[in-house]
Amino acid sequence: MDILITNGSIFQENSYSGGAELSFEYLAKYLSKNHNVKVITGHRYKSIKTLHINNNLVIDYINDKQFLGYVDQELSMKHYDYVLTQLIWSEFTMGVCSKYRIPCVYFVRSLGIKLDLSSNNPEAPAILVGNTHYVRSRLKQVYARGSLVLYPCIDFDRVKATSRTDPKLVGMFNPIKIKGGEVFEKIAKGNPHRKFIAVRGWANLKDDKNN
Repeated sequence: MDILITNGSIFQENSYSGGAELSFEYLAKYLSKNHNVKVITGHRYKSIKTLHINNNLVIDYINDKQFLGYVDQELSMKHYDYVLTQLIWSEFTMGVCSKYRIPCVYFVRSLGIKLDLSSNNPEAPAILVGNTHYVRSRLKQVYARGSLVLYPCIDFDRVKATSRTDPKLVGMFNPIKIKGGEVFEKIAKGNPHRKFIAVRGWANLKDDKNN
């Protein structure tokens, strides 16, 4: 199969990605073992840059202003069996997929999304993929649609500690409620023999409901 993946911030050079982005990177590499995969993602430079990860996986780096026209051109010139998308650029991707009648697979990473995923929306994705069974139940409740569940794909070689010494801390970045901060707190309190560290982030999401 030929698969196109769009996401605004994956396979970034010299920078760290979030959990959803790391999961999409792993998924792209996994799919490229048996399928042709092309990724369109963001880049801070004006010119388009192409990177070949392996024989079946190609990354095109573009900037935000180029995105909509670039994806439209890509889908008009080549037939893809599926287009996978999430987070940044997903709404635009859904619209272009609808235009060319290509099945769009949307990975739902948060229940705080403001997209119309109902079957009444002609630009709604053909397939929804939730990251938990709870998300699947909420999608059914809110949009009256079924969905698949795929837990986040993790490449442990990318996230494990590289220090030669014994690990002394269990850490979490951005420990707000919607990211599992309360769960992290319960784990820490339930393991007083271990040391934990939390690193704040996403200041714009910090409020009374999320702290």
